[in-house]
Amino acid sequence: MGQGIFACKVSDYDEQGNEILERVKDKSLITLANSPLIRRFMSKALRDYLKFGCAFVQILMNADGSQIVGINTINAKYCMLSMADQNGVITQCIVSGKWPDTPGEGYYQVNDLLDEYDPFADLQRRRYGNKVAGKSFIYVIRELIMIL
Repeated sequence: MGQGIFACKVSDYDEQGNEILERVKDKSLITLANSPLIRRFMSKALRDYLKFGCAFVQILMNADGSQIVGINTINAKYCMLSMADQNGVITQCIVSGKWPDTPGEGYYQVNDLLDEYDPFADLQRRRYGNKVAGKSFIYVIRELIMIL
């Protein structure tokens, strides 16, 4: 957090399983990674992650759905996840400043939830299906607990 982030991709793994990183040379990604927007995003997401065990990230798409134009952290206390469908998949996040009361019409926003294991692949699938133009999506960062 204190050092910020740098744009990179995992190019390979060494013998011990450590990631070998390759610096990304795309100037727009480097500019974004060094921007105050990303530092603010990281501090807000970390605040909620440490307090609630999860953080809710809003991904904003441009009008034609060809690229991500914004990223925003929504305060976790304003977010509730929908009930799981018949396959056990939670598909929506409801955002309202009225919780814990039930918000009335116009006092909440429903956003599609991205797959938490591979959100960018999920976003790409939706892009191929023409289901991203002008929309925003929620990605949940949460602690994964394994019970052995």
